[in-house]
Amino acid sequence: ASFSVELIPISCSILLFCFLFDLYPSSDINGNEKNEKSHLGVDKDTPFWILYLFCLIPPKIRARMQSGPLISDMQAFKAANEGCCLEDFVRWHSPRDWIPEDGEEDSKSRFGQLSQRFQIPGNLWQTCWNESEPKNVVDQKPLFHFVKEAEKILHYLETISPVELTKQLIAVGFSTIYGSLECQTVSSIPPVKTAFEKLTLKFRSVDWLDYESIVENIENIQSALALVEVKVYQSKSLFLKFPNDPLLVSNLLREDETIVPIEKRENIMSIFTNRQGKMPIPDAKEFIFKTSEENNSLSPFFRMYLLATDMEFRTAFSYVVPVE
Repeated sequence: ASFSVELIPISCSILLFCFLFDLYPSSDINGNEKNEKSHLGVDKDTPFWILYLFCLIPPKIRARMQSGPLISDMQAFKAANEGCCLEDFVRWHSPRDWIPEDGEEDSKSRFGQLSQRFQIPGNLWQTCWNESEPKNVVDQKPLFHFVKEAEKILHYLETISPVELTKQLIAVGFSTIYGSLECQTVSSIPPVKTAFEKLTLKFRSVDWLDYESIVENIENIQSALALVEVKVYQSKSLFLKFPNDPLLVSNLLREDETIVPIEKRENIMSIFTNRQGKMPIPDAKEFIFKTSEENNSLSPFFRMYLLATDMEFRTAFSYVVPVE
């Protein structure tokens, strides 16, 4: 039972996953589609992923999908308000599309006009208003048939192929991991953000409808996800130690080593000291010396390692001799 419940939202999750990484091209955002979206009530304030969804659906199907709930609301409104007109319905259903006359501040004022998108000849709202008849909600045909839709889901789960199921599970799994990492507070740090950008490019390079493309790129995506995860939790760990020094955290994430200014070294030492400000007694001491200037008298490169404990003392060094 738990297996089937988890599978029901898979198709929707894949759509959202594709919208997130721009895996589907949009070819009808401009031109005549602007008028079509205006008919459907889509404008610049509509969320991005909804705009993408509308772009993927053919215009006639969009209108049919939108008109069902709209006609139902119109029928119920007509039944409750005898003799009403479209302007009355718009003032109640979509107040932002009702423009009051000059001097009127209340959007529910009876004096005004419809917004520009409602004045387009033959727009969807006007057509639905003319076709709808007064009818109470209880007398209307249900918009959603629970039993029928549940049977469709069960039939889909019974007939889905292993390949199709694998594709959906992989896409949903990766998108879930990405979302859980992106919502972390440290995701805006430059090194972490760069890792996310590289991961996004890898996601976009995969054709998630092609099983061979998924198999071919899955190892690269896993590696990129692992790198992002390491960066995220390294940054969280560093921020716990240096909460007021984001620059130091960024530098440490970019390189294994970084130069710490003198005025900040006390903060670094505080990590290793106890409450009395003293260093704990070590079991062993290690020292590494290396040259940093080419004109050093010892050699162009010199490195020495020292290890000191209560029982032993070790030393080792290496250097490079230039060949003439």
